[in-house]
Amino acid sequence: MPKNITPISEGTRWYDLKMAAKGRASIEVRGTIGWSKEYREWGMDAAGTVLEFEKELKELGDVSVIDLYIYSLGGYVWDALAIHDILVRHPARIEAHVDGLAASAATILLMAADTVEVPANAYLMIHNAGGCVCGDHRDMKKAADMLAKFSRDIANLYVSRIEDSSASNEGFNRAATLTKILQMMDDETWLTGEEAVALGLADTASSAVEIAADASSWPCGTPGPGLAVARQISPPSARMIVASRVRAGTSPAPARRAAVRSTSCS
Repeated sequence: MPKNITPISEGTRWYDLKMAAKGRASIEVRGTIGWSKEYREWGMDAAGTVLEFEKELKELGDVSVIDLYIYSLGGYVWDALAIHDILVRHPARIEAHVDGLAASAATILLMAADTVEVPANAYLMIHNAGGCVCGDHRDMKKAADMLAKFSRDIANLYVSRIEDSSASNEGFNRAATLTKILQMMDDETWLTGEEAVALGLADTASSAVEIAADASSWPCGTPGPGLAVARQISPPSARMIVASRVRAGTSPAPARRAAVRSTSCS
């Protein structure tokens, strides 16, 4: 883990890609996944698109190892799924590290990694997809059904990771595990590093990382521009946003690990 963790400050994006050494790159995800430049009009320090992410990743050239550092409350499901698929297709070994918090849609990115490290003072948070819709009762019913489908497909990504992390796949009950994960998502579950490892969503629960942050914040405890990204927080529910980004006929690429099955998110 880097000694100096990049804080969220004016003009930054929610991700940053760079070469750290010969053949080794780092990706830092520091904000709400999918927020574009337009959000700066609201005072949000977030910019960047999936297309820019993919282009910049290709421009790094020959990379054999990627360190993926995440501090994020979540974001748009489609953007997270797209980045997941881009990382899965990349030939490099991906080693993910959670810096404080990987919540909601940010956990989708973790599922593309070969290894996941969560410090003792960091958290994963999983919950159902959410969104906003306007219309009559038919629109509301359709939106509810779609959100349930999205949540189930994301749960299947978690279950596949859990299955692959098992010491032996013999006797693994996928249906029972899926039911358990769906209930955890219904409940909005916060996992420590040790709990994430025990569940199978992480590989290593490392020692606590020394953290320091100022008290800058926005209303309701959400992080403000001056908040150091390593700060351990308990924010209000950060819903995975999907309703405004729905597109038909989308299916993720095969997941990185051999035992992980692809799921349909249409």
